[in-house]
Amino acid sequence: MIRFRRALAAASASAVIAAALTASAGAAAADAADNWASYNRTLAGDRFSPLAELTPANVAQLKQICAYQLPEVGAFQSGPLAIDGTLYFTTDEGSYAVDAASCKLKWRRHRHSPTPSALAVNRGFAYLDGKLFRGTSDAHVLARLGSRARRASPGGLSADGADRCER
Repeated sequence: MIRFRRALAAASASAVIAAALTASAGAAAADAADNWASYNRTLAGDRFSPLAELTPANVAQLKQICAYQLPEVGAFQSGPLAIDGTLYFTTDEGSYAVDAASCKLKWRRHRHSPTPSALAVNRGFAYLDGKLFRGTSDAHVLARLGSRARRASPGGLSADGADRCER
């Protein structure tokens, strides 16, 4: 029995170490200097960019290079994410991916809610390990995995029709 407990303790410790290493590898990719992959930029909540291209001496020279006009009217309270050259943001019923250099729409997903939010707002995507997640006003969680859109529901993760995702 003692050997079994020691083996179980060693296996548990190995599993915890492996999980920690995997989590820190995923966090490192999300925390890359040129990405803004969460509301506060990093999972640690740094709230600043380590990029050195902008300085007090050249900030006045910044110019707008492009703009994206939302096809809907409403409050915009989404914290945009910037991941590998793409900006991701949400509205109450819309999810968007826009090329950061050209502001061209990469994809858009609109999901009508039978119980819309009284404030008609959404606070944005969450990003983890290559997946985007967002909540809805009718208590669903939507996930975007590569080129497929999926819906997480009380019954589990089910396909929600990639053909409905506009490109």
